[in-house]
Amino acid sequence: MHLSRRQLLQAGGATLGALALPLLPTGPAWHEVPGGGRTRTEPSVTIFNGNQELFVVGYDRRIYRNTSGSNFPFTSWLEVEGGGVAGSTVLADQGDPDKLDKPGNSDAVEFITGPNAVAFSNELYLFIRGTNDRVYYNKTGGGPFGQWQQIQDQKFYWDVSGVVFLNQLYVFATRNKQIYACKSSGGAFDSWGRVPTNGQTDLGPCAVVFDNVLNLFVCGTDGRIYRNSSIGGPFFGWLEVEGGGRTRNKLCAVAFGNTLNLFAVGTDNRIYRNESTGGPFGSWLEVGGNGRTLSGLTATVFNNRIRLYARGTNNAIYVNDI
Repeated sequence: MHLSRRQLLQAGGATLGALALPLLPTGPAWHEVPGGGRTRTEPSVTIFNGNQELFVVGYDRRIYRNTSGSNFPFTSWLEVEGGGVAGSTVLADQGDPDKLDKPGNSDAVEFITGPNAVAFSNELYLFIRGTNDRVYYNKTGGGPFGQWQQIQDQKFYWDVSGVVFLNQLYVFATRNKQIYACKSSGGAFDSWGRVPTNGQTDLGPCAVVFDNVLNLFVCGTDGRIYRNSSIGGPFFGWLEVEGGGRTRNKLCAVAFGNTLNLFAVGTDNRIYRNESTGGPFGSWLEVGGNGRTLSGLTATVFNNRIRLYARGTNNAIYVNDI
């Protein structure tokens, strides 16, 4: 697997169309999340204490939270305590496609890091890549969040992804095209270690547990979609996901019943889903509602339905009940 940022930015004619919500979704399935929030990156959602906890990075790069339960809707966006600020990656659009350049370069494209939320051991964890390129986390047991804490002293350049597996909280991040991992049993996180496989990616991974197997999904430097799995020991190696999909964004996956649902933004900015019940994946099918987005997706299971969230092309936050 060989996944280049230039290829991702310039990819076209893909089997999987590009994903982008229209300024106002034209289908009945997509609805704007109340509160008037705006973001330039993908949101993150998880379930904590029976409620949906939705997080975004605002225009000011601070992290905001909106909460919804079975008996109350989303309402207002409130800044997460602790004063955290999201970092960004500035990528030169000319010359070396993998060169990280300084802000202000007229040839550069800036990618703001999105948040990642995970419920673990009766606490809600929130991860973000900071302005110094280190990974930070904050957590709450149900009240206000506390202070942001750095996970070791290691630089990373894309979004992070957390997941609970074998009673431990794992965090995955990307640097130098390689994926690194660290974990915690509820206390301090251990040191970052590289996932020992030969695959490469320019984006952050998506981590999900299905049928007692830890799965990582990434967009390769060739724009194809790859999967790597572990049952608790070493990862088995990268294999292309069936269906021939292409993407330029971070993947999104959620387990629901006996099905692993994988969502991707196609190169036409449309939103697609593929499914596996434990064997090979099938074909990529467009999610209903005619949505478009310029960023990755996030999803959870709530009230016995998949709730898929996306940033619209007007930077509002939308939800689709699948």
